[in-house]
Amino acid sequence: MLYMISVHMPGTLGLHKEFHKSLDALGQNTEVFPGTYLVNCSYTALGIRNALARHLGQNDSILIAKMLSGYCAGKLDTKAREFMLQGN
Repeated sequence: MLYMISVHMPGTLGLHKEFHKSLDALGQNTEVFPGTYLVNCSYTALGIRNALARHLGQNDSILIAKMLSGYCAGKLDTKAREFMLQGN
């Protein structure tokens, strides 16, 4: 399943490395905008949140949305478009 994850982590630089390790452990992913990732994995949105939340500070935010073919649109670079096509 393809998900979009948007994360805002002001002031938690030390946790970024661990966050990205956990993100990579979820499955194939690509950053489409600063702090916004497409992830192809078998987790649920709640499972993704639980896997990544331990790397978020008190003032950090995260939003996870399932991307369904025919229910999303955008203007992305070739790499991101190809990633989306393989995830749907």
